[in-house]
Amino acid sequence: MRTLLLTVVIAAMLTTSAAAYEYGYVGLFTDEARGSWCLESNDVPFSFDVWVYCLPSQNGVRAIEFSLGDFPPTYFLTGTAPGPLVSVTMGDVFYGISYSLYLCQVDWVLLDVYSVIATAPGQAALWLKGHGDTGLMSIANCLPGYPIENAVAYTSVFINYPPGSPECSGVGTEESSWGAIKGMFNR
Repeated sequence: MRTLLLTVVIAAMLTTSAAAYEYGYVGLFTDEARGSWCLESNDVPFSFDVWVYCLPSQNGVRAIEFSLGDFPPTYFLTGTAPGPLVSVTMGDVFYGISYSLYLCQVDWVLLDVYSVIATAPGQAALWLKGHGDTGLMSIANCLPGYPIENAVAYTSVFINYPPGSPECSGVGTEESSWGAIKGMFNR
C-alpha cells in the first residue's frame, strides 16, 4: 500500500509543473534555495539575509499581505530588496506589508530579501503573522476579480537553535508538506 501511494505521489509530481495546494504559503528562509531556516553564529555583531518566498495555492497568487513578528531587541532590519517579479510594495514589514506581482504566479515566487543584523548573542526567532489592518495573512489569487484567500506561514527563521531541535528539523508545516509524506514511509 505504501509503495502504491508513493508511486501515485511521484506520478502526480511528474505530470504537473507545480503542485496544487489548497492554501498559499509564505516562508522565511536563510538561503535562496529555500533549503534552510536555521542558522548559527557566535559572531557579534553578525548580519544575515532572510529570504521571503510565497508558494501559491492552486489558484495562483497576484498579491499577498502579512507582517513580521516583533524582532528581538538586539536585532535590526537594515534593508530590503524586493524580488524581481514584485511590481509594488506598500506598508511596513512590522505592521503590515503588501506585495503586488507583475503577473500571476503559480509556483514559488521570491517576495523580498530582508537584511538583518544581530548585535548580541543568543537564540532568536523571526516569524510571520497577519497584516496589522486585517490580522490575516492573505493572498489575492489569479481567479477573475482576484478574490482573497487565506495564506499559511510555512517556516520561520531560527537563530542559534541546536541543529537537532524540532524548530530546525523537518519542514515548517509537517501536516501539509513533504515532511508528512516522508513521515508515512518512515513508520
